[in-house]
Amino acid sequence: MPRLRYHGWLVMLGCIACQMDLGFAKDAMDVYMTYIVAEFGWGRADFQIAGWALLASLSAMSPAIGFLLDRFGARLVLTLGALCLGATFAGYAAMTSFTHYLLLAPLLGIGFVTMGDIPASTIVARWFERHRGTVIGIVLIGSNIGAAIVNLLAKGLYRGFGDAWRPAVLTLGLVMVILVLPFSLWVIRNPRRDEAPADERPPDSVPDPDHRATDLAGGAPDRSLGVRQTFATGRYWIIAFALFAYYFYYLFVNRHIIALLRDHDSFGYRVPAILVGAVGVAAADFPEFTKSMFELIGLPAKLAAGYLVDRYRVRHALAWNFVLLAAGSALLPFPGSTSGVMWMFIAAHGIGWAAQQVLTPMAIASCFGLRHMGQIYGTLMIVLFPAHVSPWYAGRIFDLTGSYATFFPVPIALNFLAAAGLFLVDRPRRVTRAAGTPTPAP
Repeated sequence: MPRLRYHGWLVMLGCIACQMDLGFAKDAMDVYMTYIVAEFGWGRADFQIAGWALLASLSAMSPAIGFLLDRFGARLVLTLGALCLGATFAGYAAMTSFTHYLLLAPLLGIGFVTMGDIPASTIVARWFERHRGTVIGIVLIGSNIGAAIVNLLAKGLYRGFGDAWRPAVLTLGLVMVILVLPFSLWVIRNPRRDEAPADERPPDSVPDPDHRATDLAGGAPDRSLGVRQTFATGRYWIIAFALFAYYFYYLFVNRHIIALLRDHDSFGYRVPAILVGAVGVAAADFPEFTKSMFELIGLPAKLAAGYLVDRYRVRHALAWNFVLLAAGSALLPFPGSTSGVMWMFIAAHGIGWAAQQVLTPMAIASCFGLRHMGQIYGTLMIVLFPAHVSPWYAGRIFDLTGSYATFFPVPIALNFLAAAGLFLVDRPRRVTRAAGTPTPAP
């Protein structure tokens, strides 16, 4: 038992490093968007269209990531992911055309999915039984830490290299590889037969065919639904729509908020004086500071979400979190109207998107069981592909009108519809006694 706890905590630390790489990769290039499009003469919609290739690879890889972890082990999968991210950023630093930029997107997608929430959640869930939600929350703050650092570090490197984005991008790629490889090669792995917690053992650690996992709510036998069975439930499609609405909104904010604030000179907001000079930050760097604030607010939000789902109904929490996301998205068109609206939006978005990352995998396990959690989560993430029309569509609207105003009502409406639908998911399951398996409420 001491050995299990000791190595389990090291695995958790390694998964945090992987999540930090994810935070680095997902936000770094957006800091350089205005410089890159100016150098190549692209439009903002052109810059975002590579997301289709990225999301195509994400959508293709996500359903398979759970199988790959079982078949080849965490060590190989995560090492591959770190090398893909490093190679992608080296390619960005050397790119000379739009075609070159597009061809790097699938490689970035492989890095994203292997460093992402599905493998991180799955790996640590196999090492921890008690306080699993809290541990997952701790691991997933890694992406917040990485993104909070990179939004300011990327700008600092740009200035440090004499306003040159190429060497800054190459340096970030090297940092990502060096951060993860020691953990992926020598620390992170699936637990062996004698190390796995009783309620979640990988297939090669199951001592007998009658092994049953325990449900998240407590010691009840696991009645997990198979992947195909979930497709016949109303819950699956409600959660899928909610994830589509979330990513439609989140991808726009993540990819365009810096450009939006730069367009309006940050609506007169400035970085607090106490932070000026930190990591090369200037008072006018409020757009980058805003994205870092999202990530910093997300740190306690993920920890709190993990703590709460260990003690209360996760599906109920997920529904109310989407109410918060809907309210936050409704503030998006008005950041410069009064002095407090921007900070209200930063708080609502920072808490809502961060908590969602912890609540979603736990809700999937609660609704459909632990045994096939990774594969079911992966199939749901296919919604990333259609959701990625959001940053392209927003960029296209801006290129045609010079404003995002006609885009804002779409994510607002989608988030409110998702919040309403998720309250249906919170209805309790009916149990068919003859079969002994749960029948999800429609």
